Amino acid sequence: MSIGIIITRELCEEEISFIHQLLLKNPQTIIHTNKELPGKLNNATAESFELGPEKKRELNYEMMEKVLAYGEIKINDNSIADMLTFGNASLWHYHKFRIYFTVRNFLYEQVLVEQVSKKFDKIYYYGEKNITTGKIGLNNKVIANIKPSARKSKSYISLGKYAVFFGLRVLTGLFYQRNLKKKKHLLIDHSQKQTCLNIKSLKLVKDNYNLGYLFDRLDDEFVILDEIEVAKPTSTVSGLFNKYDFFKNRKRKYAFNEFILLKYLLFGNPFLHRKKHSAQLRYIYEQIQNNTTEHVEQLITENLITLHQSSLYYLFKYDAYRNFFSKFHFRTVTSIDENSPRIKTILDAAKSHGIKTIGIQHGTIHKLHPAYMYTQNDKKRNILPDYTLVWGEHWKNFLINEGNYPEETIHITGQIRTDIIPKIIDNPDLIHSFIQLPRDKKIILFASQPQRDAELRRLAAYDVFSAVKKTANTHLLFKLHPAEKNDFGYYHQIAKEADCHNYTIIYEADLYILIASADIVITCFSTVGAETTYFFKPLIILDHLKQDVQHYYKEDIAFQATDGQMLTEYIQHILDGKKALNKEAYNKYRSRFAYKIDGKVSERVINFIQSI
Repeated sequence: MSIGIIITRELCEEEISFIHQLLLKNPQTIIHTNKELPGKLNNATAESFELGPEKKRELNYEMMEKVLAYGEIKINDNSIADMLTFGNASLWHYHKFRIYFTVRNFLYEQVLVEQVSKKFDKIYYYGEKNITTGKIGLNNKVIANIKPSARKSKSYISLGKYAVFFGLRVLTGLFYQRNLKKKKHLLIDHSQKQTCLNIKSLKLVKDNYNLGYLFDRLDDEFVILDEIEVAKPTSTVSGLFNKYDFFKNRKRKYAFNEFILLKYLLFGNPFLHRKKHSAQLRYIYEQIQNNTTEHVEQLITENLITLHQSSLYYLFKYDAYRNFFSKFHFRTVTSIDENSPRIKTILDAAKSHGIKTIGIQHGTIHKLHPAYMYTQNDKKRNILPDYTLVWGEHWKNFLINEGNYPEETIHITGQIRTDIIPKIIDNPDLIHSFIQLPRDKKIILFASQPQRDAELRRLAAYDVFSAVKKTANTHLLFKLHPAEKNDFGYYHQIAKEADCHNYTIIYEADLYILIASADIVITCFSTVGAETTYFFKPLIILDHLKQDVQHYYKEDIAFQATDGQMLTEYIQHILDGKKALNKEAYNKYRSRFAYKIDGKVSERVINFIQSI
């Protein structure tokens, strides 16, 4: 009997001993894994456990279609999306982004196990999820050894810290809450503060990376809602008590999220509503389970049910803001990341009181971005913001033709962040004032991303470190994504494996200054790719799956490297002058994708908001 072993998690000593004995009895047994094997199993025949790029690409698009179709499944004449709608709060649309990536990654592994299982009579599988779910063929062949995820216990120390933080924010909110009834427009600031160049002083400050320059231009008609995500009981609660969470720019007017939530907790009877919502949801889950039979549909339903507590919190937040907007009658509420549940709950509550909602584009948009892909029926459901402000003509056409946005709701203003570019160009010495880099080396900038596919994320970093290591007279500037604040060690380890030493990992920096200082920019599919054209810098996309999801290669503004070898060659050819950027393509791209880089985008956005 041929035996295969698949390992996707860390093994305990008992499991290692069992596998060791199995290998002694069956020397032909092959281990498939993406983990480093413990010493006792070092002599085993091992092969990599990784799904090919073409299959991943196929699953990405297939999963997107199925996620969109899931919300439209009819049960007793009601679609699932409508069944999960409470007032203006659509729980399905709150969860579909997260569900897409969770189920997609599960399918990656399940399909891979199916492929490997064809080679053997029996498979021993060591993973964290039951990969045989919904697959009868696998049930007959795979012995699944599932290690349940350790249940996170409540951290009472962390809860205590957060309670103090919440209380201080409420007290601060009392001070800022004055004169709210005189304000006409609310803007939401929910960003993790990043290092940005102040547009007036040209000094580095902590601010909202996407909206800071807009905030600097607001007049007395506007107030900014400072929204900090509520900590989970099981979280370690890090990064609290930053001074900018309490002491605000005096020239800006603020309201505080915690003050709004506490008022509803004290006076809104939320626990009765929670009990009612919970009972309604459990009845809906049962109805959905009884009427979804296809494999992926069942996986989506299972994931939806596991998000029950999140659903109850989103409904609590929606109700809290409905209560808030019943007392403060703004004309508009505006935010970036407008389709994430954290912000959408607020915008949906505003809609329930007839307040106009506005979303501002903050990143590139593509066909595999669940937050911007909707159905024709979603257009009728009033799911989307009343208006969406985009960077350029391309994004407007995409949202209308691919995302099913109503044409009349899309308006072009340009990208707010670009308002600083004329200042950077007019002050070239700024670059050397903020960044100490070797002046005799060519600077290669890589903008990392916390990709949902862990294998691709690691491979991208490894290929970049390896390519720069092989290229003489270069220095790698490795810019961490804002969500990777604690990942220095992760990337230093990959650099060590690639034997790369000519690099600097940086988190605290203004990205535009970094782009201006670079000789070559590399990214996978980040917005940084589009922003590179603003400075006329050569761009390479590292695209292992050959998806070109942002169409950078198609638009002829980037060289497409699909592996580490191609990346190395492109870097060398650009430095040697054998490859050069297409200036005509760059100019066309800037016009279609960014409208105008004239330092007046914030002004256009404010004028639009005030026109409503």
